Amino acid sequence: MTLSLTFATLAAALAAAPAPSSAAPAEPAAAAPREAPRLLGYDVRLRASAGFFDGVGVLADSGPVAELEADLTPELRRGRLRLTLPLRFDRVERLRASLDETALGAAAEPEVRLTRALRAGAEAGLTWMDRPGWPDVYQRDAGGALAPTDRYGYLAWRVGVNAWLRAGAGQHLRARYRWVSYDYAGDPGFDPLDPGHLTPRDHGEHQVDLSWRLVREAWSAGARLDWTYRLDDVAPARAAGSGAIVDGKLQRLSTAEPSVEVELPRLGGRVALALSYGLGIQSDRYAGYYSYEEHHPRLRATVPLSERLEAALELDGRFRRYGADSTGATRLEWGDRRQSTRLGVGGGLRYALAHGLAVRADAEWIDRSTNFPDYVPNGVAPDYDIDWDYRNVQVTAGLEWRASREAGRRR
Repeated sequence: MTLSLTFATLAAALAAAPAPSSAAPAEPAAAAPREAPRLLGYDVRLRASAGFFDGVGVLADSGPVAELEADLTPELRRGRLRLTLPLRFDRVERLRASLDETALGAAAEPEVRLTRALRAGAEAGLTWMDRPGWPDVYQRDAGGALAPTDRYGYLAWRVGVNAWLRAGAGQHLRARYRWVSYDYAGDPGFDPLDPGHLTPRDHGEHQVDLSWRLVREAWSAGARLDWTYRLDDVAPARAAGSGAIVDGKLQRLSTAEPSVEVELPRLGGRVALALSYGLGIQSDRYAGYYSYEEHHPRLRATVPLSERLEAALELDGRFRRYGADSTGATRLEWGDRRQSTRLGVGGGLRYALAHGLAVRADAEWIDRSTNFPDYVPNGVAPDYDIDWDYRNVQVTAGLEWRASREAGRRR
């Protein structure tokens, strides 16, 4: 610790000497000790909860569920340099179904402050998702039940760069590029001669995010562009209309979503409200089979009900309509193009106890409807049974603990 000290200008031995004819200036007072900034900070979040679930995507399983989430982000600061190291552990157990999953993640995110208004950074990270023995809707065992598979698990790594600029007058600009590679667990039933069945989802993605935000005391507004270019390693391209596999061509998908958002942090003096709308546009670069447009409205609200109790609500809608070359009308339940509507409602209550500990209760409801033709069992192999229209519900309650200390602040 660095201390700033002042010393007397007169020696104690001269204290008894005759004073000069003119009065000596007063001795300056000693300055208060100045403490050095912290080099290390952190952000910790632990959450344990249990409840009930009904449905996971097209799978109709239901029963008790238990979840454990642990996120730790150490932070190091030194002058203009900053390094964060996000660590993640998530565990979900669905007790009456073979739908357990474990996620582990680690990353390094260095950043440098180039000027008072400009920062630049980089990132490198690794994520492992394990979903052992999940029921496969495209496979059956000898007894007729859905066969287990590990092919929904994956290992992903990423690298990227980013920049942030405070442009003045409350304006903020951000830009990020990231390359992500996904390596999925293969299924032993996959046959390279039949690449459209049990196809590994291995692929890479170029990701670009650009955003602008204007911040005012009572509101903020922003615009954003998210773009992804997906390059599959195994999945073949599909012919327009029929969806037939195209030999020698791999799937390439370009997806962009421009969006706008308005935030009102103190609506009515209490409510924090955010409204956004995005228009997703996907282009199947081969023949348009997977091309679509998607309207994506979203609402988030947080309301303090008392000094300790807070309620949150989120509404999310995705209204997707595929292109004219996606699927012929004869292959649909109704209409002349594939359509998919997905509505999500989530909410929760959080009651603060003490020292970062809180009680939480959360609920989520998802409803999806499509005109995709369902697979109905007919007694002939492979005898699929898939309803593309589904409803998922999950309700949980538990404890959450948060703690943080910001690096760079004085002790």
